[in-house]
Amino acid sequence: MGVRKEAKDEIVKLMLQDIPTDEIAKRMNYSVGTIRKVFEELREEYGVNSKPGIAAAYLRDELVGLQEHVEEVLNILDNGQIATGTKSIHRMRKKRNQRKK
Repeated sequence: MGVRKEAKDEIVKLMLQDIPTDEIAKRMNYSVGTIRKVFEELREEYGVNSKPGIAAAYLRDELVGLQEHVEEVLNILDNGQIATGTKSIHRMRKKRNQRKK
């Protein structure tokens, strides 16, 4: 049985809270074996050997994805596709431009 990406995300979030595997299985309505299989798949995917390694790699990927999304939104704003004029947008653009230098 394959586990959906959303379910994997939830499993990792529970793991980050240091919840034991059997409790994660119970909460997610999966078997302990399925949860262990997910952990093994994540270890292979991220090339790590521990739950802390999975957590670090997962969080890194989430942050990269968030950064990419913010960049997309800022590019849309820069292209004038959304009219805003708020000060917070100008501050975000200024910070982004400072990071690029």
